[in-house]
Amino acid sequence: MRGGQAKETLQEVAQKKLKSVITKSKDKYPRIVWWDAGGNLKPVIEEACDELSLTFLGADEGRPLSLREKTLDKKNESQVWYIPEPKNGRQWFKDVKETGGELQLSAHQLAADIYEGIKAWDIYDGDVESDEYQDIAEILREKLTKKGYLPTFQDLQSEIITQGKGRPLEHILKNGWDQFKDDSDTLKKIKEKLIERGLELISDEDKFEDVVEKARKWAVAEWMVSEGLDVSELPQSLKQVGTTLPGTPVLKEVLTDNKNSGLEEIFLESYLKEVVDDIDDKNIWNIGSCPVDGALESRLWKDWKRRLDEKDFEELKEDVEIRHKALREAYGENAAITKVWFQAKQLTSLAQQYEKRKELNKEEDLIDSYCDRNSGFWKIDQSVRKIIISGEPENKLEIDHNSSEDLKNIREKLVEKRYMEYIQRLSEHTRDLITEPSFFKDNKQAFHFWEDNKEELASGESTAVFYLDALRYELSRELAEKLREDGLEVSEETRIGMLPSDTEFGMAAVTPGRPETFELKMQNGDLVPMKSKRKIKTTGRNDILEKEGWEIKQEKRNWTSTRIAYFDQELDDIGEKGMSEIERKLENRVSQLAELISEKVKKGGLERAFVVADHGFVLLPKKTDFSRISSNEDAETVTRRYVAGDQLERMEYGIKFEESDLPYLQTKVITLVDPFERFRKQGISDSRFYHGGALPQEFILNFLVVKQE
Repeated sequence: MRGGQAKETLQEVAQKKLKSVITKSKDKYPRIVWWDAGGNLKPVIEEACDELSLTFLGADEGRPLSLREKTLDKKNESQVWYIPEPKNGRQWFKDVKETGGELQLSAHQLAADIYEGIKAWDIYDGDVESDEYQDIAEILREKLTKKGYLPTFQDLQSEIITQGKGRPLEHILKNGWDQFKDDSDTLKKIKEKLIERGLELISDEDKFEDVVEKARKWAVAEWMVSEGLDVSELPQSLKQVGTTLPGTPVLKEVLTDNKNSGLEEIFLESYLKEVVDDIDDKNIWNIGSCPVDGALESRLWKDWKRRLDEKDFEELKEDVEIRHKALREAYGENAAITKVWFQAKQLTSLAQQYEKRKELNKEEDLIDSYCDRNSGFWKIDQSVRKIIISGEPENKLEIDHNSSEDLKNIREKLVEKRYMEYIQRLSEHTRDLITEPSFFKDNKQAFHFWEDNKEELASGESTAVFYLDALRYELSRELAEKLREDGLEVSEETRIGMLPSDTEFGMAAVTPGRPETFELKMQNGDLVPMKSKRKIKTTGRNDILEKEGWEIKQEKRNWTSTRIAYFDQELDDIGEKGMSEIERKLENRVSQLAELISEKVKKGGLERAFVVADHGFVLLPKKTDFSRISSNEDAETVTRRYVAGDQLERMEYGIKFEESDLPYLQTKVITLVDPFERFRKQGISDSRFYHGGALPQEFILNFLVVKQE
């Protein structure tokens, strides 16, 4: 094949040229004059001289005769006299030539010898002193001097035609005609290259913009066929795309190498609308993995919405997952279109979860229904939170897309309206189940944590207990998963948190001491936690831990003890202080906690870490109106979600717990379970974040034990 693959570098060809001259020389120390029109080969010839142990002498700019001065002290050396100029008939070095020889080779002439059957004019046939030639010579040096990375002659031509921008088809797909010359000769050469690549739809009449449009259309068609479209469905001008397969579609390579560069604005235009329109709904998802063509994107989106309304969830989840993956791989994780389909995937999952839990089974255990790993209610809370985090990606699209109208309405329906309905039904389900006497007896409770783990906590091994305020159930699940991804062994354990679900009770419950000594009782009008008859506020809690040999930490550094109790309340602060973007900040904080725990276990010498929580929380997707309930006049303690008092009478609202209902309770408490109720209390504003009541989100917890694998 003429041209073919380069097998030698410019340096290696230069060595051959010099060896040939030396072999013919009869002088012991031959001298060779090398005239280089264009002056581009100096580093190439220097390297060749080094390999052959020849002395390289370069002429001063504009002064070829300066070489005679430089050689005075080098008479007993074989030399190469390099002159970066054309000879132009000059006979200044006739005596030197007679001792060795003379070469008149510039960059394109030397490059021609690398390829079979190629002449210098096949590479360049213009003026070697022109700017154009300097650009070509630079390309030759860049492409032909690195062993192991040598191009075919066809690829070298493409580099020259595209002025070093790479293969013309790939360049056009990414950049259009930008950076190409707008002259007929360049247009002709590029057309020839494209036709060689199989683009037979290119015609002699095509102008620059026509070539770009046809090249992109051809590349879109090629990718569609590779993903399953039958070639017979294409118009006659595009049927040749089948001849390039199997193999990776060229457009796929371009997009893979240029993620997050906005190319979706080009390739989610409609190129093959007539072809796509002829595919029926049943088969349109067969090419759902093809991330290009606006007509295909529009069809897939409309069909997703239709199937979502028809509750065709199982197959739809698989199809949407494939679509999202294809867009992510083509345009990048941060592309707006990728985020649109990521949200579509989440909304599909959420809609399916609602449907599965449409009818609540009163015979089902509350722990099972809320905590089941695959279908528990906690996944609804997680999905809603993540959808809110994903924002409104349709507003960042730079293309026309139906999601601009659809997603807002679907979010309002599933994330707001349906979630409010779900949490209301869950509260009724909870009310029925936690009033059963067996509920608290049959499930592990948080205040038994220390007793249940006393051997490990007293083993003498390096251990830390991470007390994480407001670590809701699904956040703990996410934390566990992040730690596993980081190579740690994590076991999980569901426990019933304290009722009322407030910080001071929950934190006191997981401190050292026998569980039977833990109490909640009224003292001077306040509901307070006690252990062994001692009031446990923050100071008392710390005193108990320190007495047992635990060092209290709230900072991340200087952990010198082998027994650390680390307290973090940032999750609760994020919600309680009404911060903006609560959902995103909660997620970020869980990631930060995962990094901290992983670092302490993997690098900080910990042999074991426990992760415990005091309570969870309710996080409504939007602010809402609450029913404000007047508390019983016998209530001594009044909060948003519970009231307490020794003489408290039953109310029509909430669930009343008496001393006999909970083993630690030494008074009477009424906790609210309805998500839209709260007790009247001066100074408390409405908020979508709260805890203290008896919804599963508030008091069902997930504790972790973390070790090195």
